[in-house]
Amino acid sequence: MDSGRFGVVTTGPYGFVRHPNYVAVFVELVALPLIHTAWLTALASAATQVLILARRISVEEGVLLSHAEYRATMGRKARFVPGLF
Repeated sequence: MDSGRFGVVTTGPYGFVRHPNYVAVFVELVALPLIHTAWLTALASAATQVLILARRISVEEGVLLSHAEYRATMGRKARFVPGLF
């Protein structure tokens, strides 16, 4: 499949941040244990996810930023929270 024909998505949440799915995953993995007041599970889950996502995003961004269209379109957008990072 020729992935180059699709281009960079800039609508919806991608209009604000580069990785909206990772934000959703992180919030979900912290929120679900908190629903059942499992504070330690929420903390452990958050810490584990930060480590996993940091590595994964670093690798993915290296590949994505090597493409001029992605770099021009998304290079200045926040990774997760607009205006924070």
